[in-house]
Amino acid sequence: MKVRKNNLSEKEIDELVIAQANDDNAWTDIQLVKNRAGRESREKFLQALSKVPKVESDEDRID
Repeated sequence: MKVRKNNLSEKEIDELVIAQANDDNAWTDIQLVKNRAGRESREKFLQALSKVPKVESDEDRID
C-alpha cells in the first residue's frame, strides 16, 4: 500500500476525526430510534402523548 502525504495540519486532522465520529453517532442514534419505533404502535404513542400537559412553559418561550 502506498502512503500519500497530505498538507493537512494536525488541527484539520483532528476536526476530520471528530466530524466522522459525530456522523457515526448520528447514524447510531437514527438506527436506535428506528428500531424502537418499529416495536411500538402509533396508538401507544398517542396515548402517552395525551398525558403530557398542554401548557406552554415560560422557559421555552422565545420573545
